Amino acid sequence: MNKIIKRLKEEKVEKNQLRIVWLCQAGFLIKTSDNKIIAVDPYLSHFGEEKMNFKRMSPIIIEPKDLDVDIYLITHNHFDHLDPVTVKEVGEKYNPKFYGPCSCLTRWVIRIKKLVPLCL
Repeated sequence: MNKIIKRLKEEKVEKNQLRIVWLCQAGFLIKTSDNKIIAVDPYLSHFGEEKMNFKRMSPIIIEPKDLDVDIYLITHNHFDHLDPVTVKEVGEKYNPKFYGPCSCLTRWVIRIKKLVPLCL
């Protein structure tokens, strides 16, 4: 288990508080006082470099295989927020509940079984 995830899982968060960890790029982990861990826009692969010649601006600090979260929140369908490699690995290994805009249902041809669409 990655040391960041391990520490976050072990850490107690007081009522009405949050623990927030920056994952680099635009990604964050949030731990709630009821021990839920939420991933927001984790870009943990080299998809952009490999497919679109988009250079990463920061290192990968957690591998997708280690991202054991309860909720996976996708804010929009750009590949550095809806990372198809991370979504696939996390979804297959941990099966969190995914939340994201309706556009995420069709982007990158990703099959997210538990996506709760947030459509306006």
